[in-house]
Amino acid sequence: MPNQTKKRARRRTKALPPGPAFKRICSLKSVTDLTAAVTAATLLEGALERALTKRMARMSAAEHNQLFHSGPLRNFQPKVDMGRALNLFGAETESDFRAVAQVRNEFAHSFSDVAFTTPRISKICFEMKRPDKRAVDLFSGKWGEEDQTLTDAEVLASPKFRFLKTVSTLLLLLEGSTVQRPKRDRAPWPRFNS
Repeated sequence: MPNQTKKRARRRTKALPPGPAFKRICSLKSVTDLTAAVTAATLLEGALERALTKRMARMSAAEHNQLFHSGPLRNFQPKVDMGRALNLFGAETESDFRAVAQVRNEFAHSFSDVAFTTPRISKICFEMKRPDKRAVDLFSGKWGEEDQTLTDAEVLASPKFRFLKTVSTLLLLLEGSTVQRPKRDRAPWPRFNS
């Protein structure tokens, strides 16, 4: 009988790769506000989970699930806290991550009809700093039935497009980070009792 070694199953995140994630965000321009807010924030949360796992030591599927699905990093806010602690982004970007999470929670947990034009949500979207600083041109080209191309000023004037532009820019920022898992899975000093 040949010597068969079982590979440890490794858990991969359910996050979409960058290309399909950006296509999905572009397709959210014409859907309802609820769908756009929840889907975009979920895509961003998946990208953040992928960036965090790149920075951590390799884990088995059970360890990953325990940490990300039933443990301390199962929600969006703790993932943002961990990303800031691991120096994936700075304080200003952290505030945009928190704003995205807050908009998603407003849509997902509201008992009344909410939209991006609701004053509470609109205020959060206009306080986002990322769209003003970095232009991500994912919104050019055909727009609806009029075959209209939007300028950057028109995108920034709409809370919905401002939100989607923030999410796409944060996705780009997470995918562009060149952090990788440490080469060694063990500490450089001797471990005791292991």
